[in-house]
Amino acid sequence: MGIRSKLRKLLGVPSTEEMLALHEVNLLATAHAFDLWKNGERATSARALDDLFFAVVRILEPSLFIEAGAKKAEASFRVREMSKDIRIVAFEASPENFKKFSAELAFESNNIEYIHAAVSDKPGSVIFYNVTEIRGEKVWNNFGASSILQRKDSGSKFTEVTVPAFTLDSQFAESERCVLWIDVEGANEQVIVGGRNVLARADAVLIETSYEPIWDGEWTAAKVIAELFDLGLIPVARDFEYRRNFNILFVRRSLFLNNVNLCTQLEHYHSVLAKRQFQNT
Repeated sequence: MGIRSKLRKLLGVPSTEEMLALHEVNLLATAHAFDLWKNGERATSARALDDLFFAVVRILEPSLFIEAGAKKAEASFRVREMSKDIRIVAFEASPENFKKFSAELAFESNNIEYIHAAVSDKPGSVIFYNVTEIRGEKVWNNFGASSILQRKDSGSKFTEVTVPAFTLDSQFAESERCVLWIDVEGANEQVIVGGRNVLARADAVLIETSYEPIWDGEWTAAKVIAELFDLGLIPVARDFEYRRNFNILFVRRSLFLNNVNLCTQLEHYHSVLAKRQFQNT
């Protein structure tokens, strides 16, 4: 235990871990805006958080938007509708998804850099586990079933394929203001470890995480929150999309404390937006 930690304990001051745990409880209490035991309400909470995220992007006006685990890059297309000038880069590791959506969607005409690669902790290549069956059920649409991590569920079947891998820091070495959307099916450790420099200058991050590991070696929400907090990002809102996993919005601490528009938007989310989504279902 370091001198600072010993002093905090002696004075009865809560540790950073304890304060973050209390903050997690406060975020959990925002479920009051939804009836999570009604059909569709968890999806409603996710839509409300998405709307908040894109409102934050509009306020911050970053020069770079990164989507990791893009699939069909819906977030990237939505950001492009908001801004014609921002650079948008979307990474998709699944060879099947990349082939399908490259052929179907207008990435080039929308000036979206759609890249076939996993975002990982080191550049080169990585094994991608393409899940074909979960507990005896064939997986026909594997958008959220495959990862560079193996599922902990012993009933899963998969094929292995080697895919290109990049780190955020190797791809975006130049310092520029950015916002990230991260949905990498459990591989948050790999993204964060390989992207500390990028994340240390990110204005905002929306990231999917979970209470307990779904994937082998997955960082849980508590670890993700602690790591991003150390990089100057604070969790300001979350959804309740699924019972085990969910999304958290982080905003740069210095921006949030000094940007009245950000504070006002968060007030609007809690007082109007989330409840409006609930009332409209």
